[in-house]
Amino acid sequence: MPNPRSYTSIFRASIRYSWAGLIGILAAVLCLDATLRLIGYGSIPSLGYGRYQTNIGTPELGYAGRPNIDGIQTQEGYSHLVLNDFGFHDVTHRLEKDPNSFRVAVLGNSLTMAIQVETSETYVSILGKELRECPALNDKRVEALNFGVGGYTTTENYLLMRDFVWRYSPDFIVLQGSPGMPDPEEDVSARVTIENDGRQNIDLSFMDTRTYKIRSSRAFTWFLMISDHSRLLQYINEFRRKLTSRSRKSVMEASAESSSGSSQQKTRLLKAIADIAKSHSTPIAIFLMPDGGEMDPRKESKPALSKDETWWEEQGRDLSIPIINPAADAWSFAHKNRIFLSGFGSQSGSGHLTRYGNAFFGQELANAICGMLRH
Repeated sequence: MPNPRSYTSIFRASIRYSWAGLIGILAAVLCLDATLRLIGYGSIPSLGYGRYQTNIGTPELGYAGRPNIDGIQTQEGYSHLVLNDFGFHDVTHRLEKDPNSFRVAVLGNSLTMAIQVETSETYVSILGKELRECPALNDKRVEALNFGVGGYTTTENYLLMRDFVWRYSPDFIVLQGSPGMPDPEEDVSARVTIENDGRQNIDLSFMDTRTYKIRSSRAFTWFLMISDHSRLLQYINEFRRKLTSRSRKSVMEASAESSSGSSQQKTRLLKAIADIAKSHSTPIAIFLMPDGGEMDPRKESKPALSKDETWWEEQGRDLSIPIINPAADAWSFAHKNRIFLSGFGSQSGSGHLTRYGNAFFGQELANAICGMLRH
């Protein structure tokens, strides 16, 4: 007959082994996290979904930058990423504008958000510094406000401009476009269509998709908040994101074809954006950002005007919106100085803008805007 006390001993031993196992797992996790910190890895999530993770207050947008995050990213180069109160890659600006200030609001996608460089190195920040030298501004206090969000298309920028940007009373609007780069189509934001008579239809079906429900859930929100302090969780989240991106690649390519075929809707959205600016008596310009291939310093000839660039030029003429297209000058500058304006932060390649690229385009945009103001 077995001794009853042996069952108690077995139970106690199992408890001890369980605790030892948990401590071992915790130690391994802490060791991995410490190793990732030592090698300088970081991948702090910059985008948030739904009302738990964003602070703009426009549910149609679906997602935006995460407010007040502070961490490092090494997905492209290395940068200390700090986003402001509303999740934009910029310093925090007061809503009320000083009487003697001049505000330029820049809307765009990941090229404008520019998480690959420090806040002071984005082309929007450079724009603000360079515009202070513009004689037409008469020593006014210049503020360049960065409203760029990764993945934003004409649709999201229209919604952002309609419902948010005017809180800051901008004096000039810049809409960044990306010729040659297909607009991403994901089930995380509203789709806006405008009829011939100007009526708008806003499709909010994205809120019922599985992707959006997961990303905007309380559980995923808590995961992001915890991952802000754990390099290991950031690594896991980045690995998950890459897997998701690969599985969606074929869908994205197919949707890019349909997106390019809906140029009529894009034209109507651009007109709606121009009408909003006009209703506020605020000038607007479109700033075209070339892809890396067009400004590769290894190319021996200037890039020819692409079909997309021609389309943007036509829209500018039809809508009476100035088009700023520095593609040829970007190639000339890169070719002459033998530097890459496109790449991964401080590294060269075909990714986003390098620090050289942000500096160049900030200067080009400032010169163009100053010329418009002087005339």
